[in-house]
Amino acid sequence: MSILENLSGRCARTLCWCAVVIAFTIVLPPSAFSVEKTWKGTSANMNVAGNWDPSGVPTSSTTDLMKFDGSSAFTSPTFTGTIFSGGGNAGGLGGITVTFEQTADLSISKTDAGSVFRLAKDANVTIEAGAGAFSMGTTGSNFTLNIARNESGPVTQNSFINNSTNVATLGDRVTLNASSGTQGRANFAGSGDWLVSGKINPSINLGVFKNGTGTLTLTGANEYTSSTTINAGVLNIRSDTALGAALGNAATSTTVGSGAALELQGGIAVGNEALNLNGSGISNNGALRNNQRKQLLGRRHYAGGKHDHPVGLRYAYD
Repeated sequence: MSILENLSGRCARTLCWCAVVIAFTIVLPPSAFSVEKTWKGTSANMNVAGNWDPSGVPTSSTTDLMKFDGSSAFTSPTFTGTIFSGGGNAGGLGGITVTFEQTADLSISKTDAGSVFRLAKDANVTIEAGAGAFSMGTTGSNFTLNIARNESGPVTQNSFINNSTNVATLGDRVTLNASSGTQGRANFAGSGDWLVSGKINPSINLGVFKNGTGTLTLTGANEYTSSTTINAGVLNIRSDTALGAALGNAATSTTVGSGAALELQGGIAVGNEALNLNGSGISNNGALRNNQRKQLLGRRHYAGGKHDHPVGLRYAYD
């Protein structure tokens, strides 16, 4: 091979390599990566770029993460419009983290009607141990909290994790929904408690899960069309339809794992709910409990065994 041919080959390979690098940088510019944005607000307006560090409103189209670490004295931040609604079926914000440094109570609300606050695939709302009480949608206008749709591949979920000793709340202004109206999966976890008083929509049709040692309390008129699984801790229900659509079948059934408990409170009537009760509950206090009277309901029948057919439950309190 001549020197000229050798040089030509090297140049060709170099140009090819450069073309690949150039193409790569065009496809994946730095702006495509998510950024953690810390709330530093000098006002309560979450739509203001200067209230975040680094500067710029968290962008749902690039799955930016929100962090609250006590850096701002404004602990009741508000948002308007569609600022956090982008990202498509699997997109949205990369999560919300409330750190242990956020010792003051934090309450997020919307000040104009409608629109969506969207969480991306596998994005979580996490409250660390030591944080103050977190709430979303307890005041202000109604809005939809969209979790990601499972479109393909392994099933994913959005988790709401509270490890604080203070109750975390999704208020009655919030409707929990899945992007594009189907295939949502919600998990409530942590050692702390959750209160969900808004509605859970039919689009949450891949399951509602309770994990962790805390208590999840559902008080809304829920319409989700999937099963409810209590793997650990307590699920406390305070409305007739807290467990969603009651069709008396496995698809909409409620399963209580060994060492966990389902707790009924408030004189509610739950009908046509298929129950699968395992074990004898937390500290042998029953897998199905009447919280009002602290009475162990059905323990004689369910402790250490299963009950897996449609039942109508009616509990009236004095």
